[in-house]
Amino acid sequence: MIKLLLIFTAALAAISTPPRTIHRTMSTVQKKASLTINVSGVSERKGKLQVALFNSAEGFPSEAKPFRTEVLNINDNNPLQVIFKDLPDGEYSVAVYHDKNSNGKLDKNLLGIPVEDYGFSNDTRGTRMSAPSFEDTKMQIGGADAEVAIEVR
Repeated sequence: MIKLLLIFTAALAAISTPPRTIHRTMSTVQKKASLTINVSGVSERKGKLQVALFNSAEGFPSEAKPFRTEVLNINDNNPLQVIFKDLPDGEYSVAVYHDKNSNGKLDKNLLGIPVEDYGFSNDTRGTRMSAPSFEDTKMQIGGADAEVAIEVR
């Protein structure tokens, strides 16, 4: 009888106790995208290809504040391609130049005009005296992988 009473009491307690609420935080998994940059127009297969990826107008297009950078050694065997992986959704601009003498900077003449070939996303050139703006070169990256072609000249 005591055994039956214990079973009955346990069953009654289970019925009268409100169920526990289980809270689970469901995080939305955001797919990070890759951006493939294919560069053409390189006149000589020597030196380095300097590629800077910007995610804001701050510091664009100088190399002072890029989001990410890549340096590609140019030789006869490698494709002129850079891939930036795991990019969060957002606006990006790309600046590229052919560092022919591998000195790590875009060489300019006495007037400040580049003497090494360069290019930007959206194939934007700017003016003879200034580089294009972030607004002119930006592209939207979101969720899916993207590819852009840039011609240096």
